[in-house]
Amino acid sequence: MKKLMNYWMIAAMAVTLTMGVSSCSSDDDEGEKDPVTYELKIVNQADAKLDVDPEALSEQVIKIQTNAALKDLSLEKVNEQSWCTASVKSTTEITVKAGANPNTTDREANFKLVAGASSVTFSITQAGKNSTGCTLSIESSDIDEQYGMYMYMGDNSGKTISVKINTTASRWKVVTADMMGEGDGSDWILIKNPRGKNGETMEFSLAPNVAGDVQSGTITISAGDAEEIVIYINQMGMAPATSYKLFTDDKKAQEFANGTALSFEATYAAEAKERIKTLYVETDGGYITLICETGTDNEVEDEDSWLGAGGDLDQLLINVKNDNTTGVERTLDLVILDSDWNAELFRIPVTQKAK
Repeated sequence: MKKLMNYWMIAAMAVTLTMGVSSCSSDDDEGEKDPVTYELKIVNQADAKLDVDPEALSEQVIKIQTNAALKDLSLEKVNEQSWCTASVKSTTEITVKAGANPNTTDREANFKLVAGASSVTFSITQAGKNSTGCTLSIESSDIDEQYGMYMYMGDNSGKTISVKINTTASRWKVVTADMMGEGDGSDWILIKNPRGKNGETMEFSLAPNVAGDVQSGTITISAGDAEEIVIYINQMGMAPATSYKLFTDDKKAQEFANGTALSFEATYAAEAKERIKTLYVETDGGYITLICETGTDNEVEDEDSWLGAGGDLDQLLINVKNDNTTGVERTLDLVILDSDWNAELFRIPVTQKAK
């Protein structure tokens, strides 16, 4: 009988222990949660594969987009290296720094941005150090060479022009300028790939020239210490428009009638949506925008006008430049003429309220 009682006591203890272990195991399982999946991406895909110069990189900003909190973001090295560092500055920015490359060969650093169960990788390739006495030349069936000068006369077709660039430097780079080298960058000479390696092709196109007059600019190619190559660009204007319509939506379903007035608040606002109004264009040719005194053809010089405007074949942008501190409402007209300055195509009375 004593043995039997001992047997039942041992069995009961075993059952109790098993239930306790099972209960603990169940509690542990409930405590373990799957990692959270966040939205996580690099805004500009070109930043996912950065290509930088051999010189030291003080700081390069990479824009990111995520719904994770800053505390949930971290960076991991994918390959072991010490010349490049990356850090998370905010929920919208990563910064990258790199030392100068002492070698003539390229080197690469890879990182992974992590947020919970989500991750995205990016790389930084640093060009090799350039030797002295670099060479630079170009090849293109579309570019004319005369007496060592390179020229291109473009139209408004949007044609893509290809230029093969040969160099002994580790990279070539391209910059544009308006008015034969004046200014910093051109908004109508459109470069597809502003840097590359020996033998790679640079491509560019020209935005439509709606203003009518010939416009001029430059493309400057540089590579190491080689002598720069400058391509001089001239573009003919479009034939003058005979028809001009405006719409309030990008689908061009809601027409904005000729003579319809626009109104701006008295205070110049930093946000573009408050100081810039966008209308959508449908036209068959070139046009120009003028700011005129109300109800007249008397043009107001740009430096004297509180109103600005400019457009292309897709959009017309109208903006106020400053606060109205006159104490009274002020008005001007935005006038659209054909690019030959012969016919008025459209007129918009514009008002800025008084404070």
